[in-house]
Amino acid sequence: MTRAAKTILLALGASLAVTALCVVYRAPLLESLLRAALAVREVPNVMLRVESVGWHGAVIADLALGSGGEFRARRIAVAYDLSAPGELLAGRLRSVTLEGVELALDLRGERPALGSLHHLTAGSDAEDGGPIPPLPLIEFKDARVRALTPIGPVAGEFAAIMRPGGGGALLLSATYAIEANLGRLSGELEANRAPDGRTEARLVLADGALDLPGAQLSELRGRGAIGLVGGTPMTASLDLTLGGIAIPGAAFEQAQLTLRMAGPRLDLDAALATADGKFTAHARAGLDDFLGQPRGDLTLEAEAEAQSVIWKLLALPAPTAGRIKLVASAQGRLPPLADLRDRKTATLTELRPTDFTGGASLRLHNMTFPDQVEGLSGEVVVNTDAPDAPGELAAAVNLTLSAASFSQDELQATKLALAQTFQIQVEDEKVALNSINNGKISADEFQYGLFLASEGPVSAQVTANHIKIDLGNPDGFVLTHDINLAPDEIHARVLDGDGGGLAVAARAKQVRATGTYRADEGYAGRIEVVDGGLAAPDHQVEAERLYATVELARDNTVALDFTLGALRHIADTPMLAPLSLRGALRQSAEAIDFSVTGAGPDGVGEISLTGRHRTAPGAGTAQIALTPLSFAPGGAQPGTLFPALADLRDVTGQARAEAALSWIPKAVTGTAALTIENVSLTSAAAQIEGLSLDLALTQLRPPGSAPGQTLRVRRIDPGVPLDGLTLRFQVVPGDSPAIAIEDAGLSLAGGRFSLADLLVDPANTQHDLPMKVEDLDLAEVFALLGIDGISGNGRLSGTIPIVIREGAPSIVQGRLAAQGPGILRVRSDYAKQALSAAGESAELLLQALADFHYQELSLTIDQPSENLAVLGLSMLGNNPDVLEGYPFRFNINLETDPTKLLVTLQEAYRISNRAIGQMWMFGR
Repeated sequence: MTRAAKTILLALGASLAVTALCVVYRAPLLESLLRAALAVREVPNVMLRVESVGWHGAVIADLALGSGGEFRARRIAVAYDLSAPGELLAGRLRSVTLEGVELALDLRGERPALGSLHHLTAGSDAEDGGPIPPLPLIEFKDARVRALTPIGPVAGEFAAIMRPGGGGALLLSATYAIEANLGRLSGELEANRAPDGRTEARLVLADGALDLPGAQLSELRGRGAIGLVGGTPMTASLDLTLGGIAIPGAAFEQAQLTLRMAGPRLDLDAALATADGKFTAHARAGLDDFLGQPRGDLTLEAEAEAQSVIWKLLALPAPTAGRIKLVASAQGRLPPLADLRDRKTATLTELRPTDFTGGASLRLHNMTFPDQVEGLSGEVVVNTDAPDAPGELAAAVNLTLSAASFSQDELQATKLALAQTFQIQVEDEKVALNSINNGKISADEFQYGLFLASEGPVSAQVTANHIKIDLGNPDGFVLTHDINLAPDEIHARVLDGDGGGLAVAARAKQVRATGTYRADEGYAGRIEVVDGGLAAPDHQVEAERLYATVELARDNTVALDFTLGALRHIADTPMLAPLSLRGALRQSAEAIDFSVTGAGPDGVGEISLTGRHRTAPGAGTAQIALTPLSFAPGGAQPGTLFPALADLRDVTGQARAEAALSWIPKAVTGTAALTIENVSLTSAAAQIEGLSLDLALTQLRPPGSAPGQTLRVRRIDPGVPLDGLTLRFQVVPGDSPAIAIEDAGLSLAGGRFSLADLLVDPANTQHDLPMKVEDLDLAEVFALLGIDGISGNGRLSGTIPIVIREGAPSIVQGRLAAQGPGILRVRSDYAKQALSAAGESAELLLQALADFHYQELSLTIDQPSENLAVLGLSMLGNNPDVLEGYPFRFNINLETDPTKLLVTLQEAYRISNRAIGQMWMFGR
């Protein structure tokens, strides 16, 4: 019984003790005495009315105490017996009945609970140390309590009878009903306090319901008992049933809670299950020496299936298939309860065990998360050590997981597996995981959007792994990670939308992935590639010293920035020298924008690539440009950028190139242009002056151009000057693109060599060149053919078909004829040998050839590959000084080496073919 109740009863008893002396003035006098007694105890704003006073009782009405009316009673009936003055003088009453009691409490912690009556509650019976004085029968009828609490207003109704028992015992019997915003409770309470201070109490919770934020309990019932000695619990029991537990989207069938306490030992057993049976949990806990230095132990078994309510409780995405099972045990020592007794609140850290140890195993079986993970299985094993400080948890975690498939935004993987051992630390609601050895992550296949797909398994060593999880975030859990990988070489294919694409091999010394996943916002992260490399074997291309960063935003946009130390063409004769590159890529839901710039050795030849790929319908454009190159001796040379041209020396002039690409699904097209202006150079084969090329490709796959492309060379000198090379041509598309020579010509030996209407495949090693010859100088022809001792005059025309096989030229059935009469002078050993069969007349014939005036003259040339040429000379004419100008017809066959002529013509063809071939290779 509190001091406030004792104050009121003692005031009543003392006042009524003198009632018999003043019975004539009983009502006014009693009222004055009560006011005086309450005033002595500093009770403010006392209001009361003595309704009646008699020999056997008194009635007080409309009682109100406190500045805020904290205590009110509609009627208090006190029974006594004036015939026993000794009892009355001792303040002993027969009974007290209180009707319509109202008690106002403020439990929000901002002010005293009883307001202005707070000082009456200081201390308790137990604190007084003395026995409870004899009490009358006290009965409360229609009593109410109104309380302001942190969770809102609470209203309660109760009725109680407290009566003395035999030998000074005290008996209490009560019923109660409590209503609040969070629910309702009703039941009964019985208590029995023995004269020696032993107390036994029994509580019955007959009916109850709770409406908590995010959860409702439609059924709450149970019973409990407690035994105390001197205010200290010695025995206790509680059996509680919670039914109809519902949260949005799920419901628990029932929860059972059992508590048993005997002496210093406390045992708790709890079981929980959902109505659909998709979640069950069973926990057993024990606490020894809970009044001193408590030591506890806990075992927990829980199992959850797909779409269980547990996922929502943990703010985790719910799987659509599979299940998990948790088995855990723990032991630890709690802080002494005496240290916390005087505190109004205790933090979670203060209540945690100080030497916690234990272990847990979480098994995942075939779990599926829609559009993310399918067939997730594995085990997480945790073993804890004693913490270094209160409130901390340290544990070793062995993680082995596998998934049949995994998908995150554009990334998809099959048969994904992860193995890693962590050190875990828990503080409050924050979890930190740090790897303590090298783990491994692998997948059979992966694909990134419609852009990249692996060919064969991929794997990487996990050299460092740091993960932090914040479970206390009000918007759902937050996960941050910092993962370092040492990947094995990856073989993949850059897709082209037609089931094929570019085969690539990738490697990296290190890949670092950092990021944050928020349950309410999604994932954002960063991937860094250190000292990586790429190779495209089918195209003989490789890259090294790759450093790249990839930013993954929560709106699913991707930003890639990279630098590349060297991009190489690894053919025997590379098309390009190693290029250094720098680039950026930005991917959104609508498109991929990219930009790349590069340069050759020493910064020569800056190349740029820009473009956009639109996700729908999978179409895009790109532009490639080679900034104008200026060549000069001692400066930039073509071989600096194009190794195939490394034999060119002292190059002067300019060159530039550009291309435009466009594509749609299953088709790529584009245009390109190459311009060479006034290039002069020296090579091992010839000196070249004034080379110019204008080539515009109207398509790239396969290469093709309009008619009228031009190549001009002012002079080629491979030993014999060749002037005025001109070439008009067209690139003809096809499975094997060809060059259609519209017309080509050059000046040599005082005449003109030309080609027309010829189709040539630059990739072919066999070429047939039917050279048309016009107005050649006869003497220069014999000089080019390497025939000594023959001179003369005249002009020749005809054809010289040149055949090139595997780079070796030859002449097949060439024929030249004189355009009119002329003179031929033969003083050659070749002629003597050719005429030796004529016997005695040979001398005469040689005399005729010494100054032969011909009317007809023709030459036939035939040179099988790698053999001397056979020259057939046929003439009709006379020598005026021999046989009085008698006419002769000569048919002379000579062997000669036409190397000078072939080299000169081949070099002219090679120069033109080489310039066009460079662009043809670029088109490929």
